[in-house]
Amino acid sequence: GAKISLQLVSILLNEVGDNPDQLPILQHALMRTYDYWSEHTNGEAPITIEHYQSVGKMELALSYHADEAYYELTEEQKIICAALFKSLTETGTVVGGVRRPTKLLELCELLAVDKDTLIPIINVFRQHGRSFLMPSLEIELYDESVIDISHESLMRVWVRLIDWFKEEMNSAEIYLKLCKDAASYQEGKGSLLINPELAITLKWRDKQRPTEGWGTRYSISYVRAINFLEDSKRKFDQNVIFKNLEQAKRIKRNKTFTYFVAIASVICLFLATYSWLAKQRPNPNAKQPRNRTNH
Repeated sequence: GAKISLQLVSILLNEVGDNPDQLPILQHALMRTYDYWSEHTNGEAPITIEHYQSVGKMELALSYHADEAYYELTEEQKIICAALFKSLTETGTVVGGVRRPTKLLELCELLAVDKDTLIPIINVFRQHGRSFLMPSLEIELYDESVIDISHESLMRVWVRLIDWFKEEMNSAEIYLKLCKDAASYQEGKGSLLINPELAITLKWRDKQRPTEGWGTRYSISYVRAINFLEDSKRKFDQNVIFKNLEQAKRIKRNKTFTYFVAIASVICLFLATYSWLAKQRPNPNAKQPRNRTNH
């Protein structure tokens, strides 16, 4: 029952073009535009370009909407949310990846969380009017429930998810390199990690918190790789301790040497001063010159 300006209709048609993949994005943008128009007008004026631009247009409407859901989470939930969407995205050559439907129980194992922690996060993204994740909110979730991204368009336009996908690709690359280095070391063809590579890998581990379930998706060598990383860190820490002890000993030796040099310098100065003073004193045994008297 709403009216829409012809100028906005023309813009929408031009932005959609002949690409059918844009239709779900158009549908979502129109829904968001209509909701915004309903909230900010009396319902009599037509839907205009200003309403459309306010929700981010087709380019960002979906991204803005997904961010609204994301910002409803706590800080800890946001960390799990990022790992959740990364797990639901298959990395590969396709820009933005492809969907990877995964059972709820497997997701819990991948993310190292329980269902009571994960389900509320999933529910935020499958509420009415959002439906970013499937199944719909009316369906109760259980262990075998398959969680999936509702449409691949979300993976192409949600800016945050695109960044997460890039992080996942980079994380997988670091992990696979670690697995390769661990295998080479076990075969006697390589050595333990040293800086800067060790520091980079440790930073990756602390930030990404990779679980065995996650690692197994890319390589079954998770345990060997993590043990290799721990051995590298342990060896590095031992070397640091050894170098610190050696440095402490060297400083102590230098201090001792400086102390003796200082004492020797004082003694030498004392002897030199004493010798100079001794030369300045008159010699009582020296013969006094006779006074000649003229007769």
